[in-house]
Amino acid sequence: MFRCKMVEFFFYMFPLKIWQDFLIQRHIQKCPLCLKRLADEEEVRSLLLKENEVGDLWPAVKNRLSSVRGKGYSFLWGKWKLAFGAVSLVVVVLAGVWLHNISVQKKTTLRETNCFKIDYIKVWNKPAQAFIYQPKDSNMIFIWAEKIVKGEEI
Repeated sequence: MFRCKMVEFFFYMFPLKIWQDFLIQRHIQKCPLCLKRLADEEEVRSLLLKENEVGDLWPAVKNRLSSVRGKGYSFLWGKWKLAFGAVSLVVVVLAGVWLHNISVQKKTTLRETNCFKIDYIKVWNKPAQAFIYQPKDSNMIFIWAEKIVKGEEI
């Protein structure tokens, strides 16, 4: 149900025919819930006109088209709809990048709070070498310190 609503949202927000065709082929033709909402063949046939029924239909359509063209808002509305869709897409992408950056920053700050750093270590007041070991799947950390013997490098 949520997927159907998201597909419907994307279908109307981005009025590109290629995008709408992709959504129809990928989701609407395969989803049983969306198929129930589509019209049956009989319903569609009742809406169609046969050639002999048309008669004086064309002059009425022509008059209606000229009146709509005079207003000029339908063409402009299509441009605004496309612009709104593009702006919405940019906002969604930027919000995703922003949320991703926030989550990455939280992870790094958590790592930094759970970590420690050894700057200097001494054994019997002499410099020493530290070895750090953490067993796999454990919160325990072992620190082994050896004093540095002169003439040996570790």
